[in-house]
Amino acid sequence: MEYTFHKQELSDIPIKTQVAIHVIVSGLIEKPSLERLLNDLYITESQKTGFRYRKFLTHIFIYLYVTEAHANSGYGQWIAMLKKVGADEQPQISFNERQLENLDSPAEDKFGRTEAERPKIFKEVILAERKATKEADEYYPLDSSSAEQVGQSLVLKRQTPLTQSIAVPSNQGDLVDSIQNMKILEPGTHLLVAQTQKVRDISWYLVEARTQEGDFIDKGWINGIALMGQTYVSGLDQIQDNQGIKNNLVDSYKEKLAKDYNLAREQLDQIVLEALTKDWSFPAST
Repeated sequence: MEYTFHKQELSDIPIKTQVAIHVIVSGLIEKPSLERLLNDLYITESQKTGFRYRKFLTHIFIYLYVTEAHANSGYGQWIAMLKKVGADEQPQISFNERQLENLDSPAEDKFGRTEAERPKIFKEVILAERKATKEADEYYPLDSSSAEQVGQSLVLKRQTPLTQSIAVPSNQGDLVDSIQNMKILEPGTHLLVAQTQKVRDISWYLVEARTQEGDFIDKGWINGIALMGQTYVSGLDQIQDNQGIKNNLVDSYKEKLAKDYNLAREQLDQIVLEALTKDWSFPAST
């Protein structure tokens, strides 16, 4: 069995001195040879000295992958790994039995697609799901820090000024008029964002304000600075809306992929199931 180093990550800080080694293996891959390689690499790393905060490494992680794509996926798709957590602890070895079982499985065609083609289709499905997630988060953010977008429901945590126009006064008179036309919204007021606009690099939001009971208060503009750190998204409704649009988008994208590859939707789902069973590599996270 041959191997090449993929990357190494060293962390030398007061609480620990840690290394993570990522290695690509090839050739005749068997559990005994994987275990020997892990132990050999561990001995080498455990004998290294000269770190800033301590003489020897306290934490050692060694990961073996069958392809570079598995190493880059970001999903922990190793075939074998060794970990030592703590200066006085012994190393522990783990194996990915799914990958080991499928190393020597014969290649076969399914649904008119070869074993080389199906992993590519699987990756397109995963990329479509990620695209759907990103688009759903843009419509209905689950992170309140990015929630001030058109269509979002927000709830105020503190008193917040509402103006009838975007208040960027050019003189003292404009400032007086702006203050006179200002309304103070109380904590607990519900806002629905209807429009966003940026003026002099400051975001403004046209909102409809209602009481907690749903009674209309007013409609006007709020300076984005006034909203920073003090609004939150209506939790359950936001999650349900996010998941609903995500599911619809995923279905739409999968239907298109199935059509592009001349597959039935059920066949596309079977390819995804096969990928998870055989631990095919996921596309790298960005």
